[in-house]
Amino acid sequence: MDFGLSDDQSLFLQALRGWLTDQVPLPRVRAVMESREGFDAQILAGLAEQGVCGIVIPEADGGTGLGLLDAAVAAVELGRAATPFSFHSACVAGPLAISLSSNADAKKRWLAQVAAGNALLSFAASAPAVVDGKLSGRALFVPDVA
Repeated sequence: MDFGLSDDQSLFLQALRGWLTDQVPLPRVRAVMESREGFDAQILAGLAEQGVCGIVIPEADGGTGLGLLDAAVAAVELGRAATPFSFHSACVAGPLAISLSSNADAKKRWLAQVAAGNALLSFAASAPAVVDGKLSGRALFVPDVA
């Protein structure tokens, strides 16, 4: 049994590593992390062009339709580059929660936008209640809340 990456996964890894080396150098990482927003929309757009934002989103919903191993490859490279981006929340947990739900409206509204880098999701495991169409309560540890 072969536990190595497929040829496609190896190519993806190398392409993403090259893009991150060129586009997300350490001075840029520092600048983003020291900024008020803690976020860089150009990095999000670039990751979307690389297919990272839609990695677990089905092709039918505008994503690349890859799997969790591909997401793990991306996560390793994003971590290696200290990329200032909550990949786990925005591109894995959030889209998976929507994809696995029965809410066709949410799938139509959000998934293609996330894959294209036009929307940034945040996944919070504990969420406030919805009261009269508004959130009420507290949610702790919400990535990219700014």
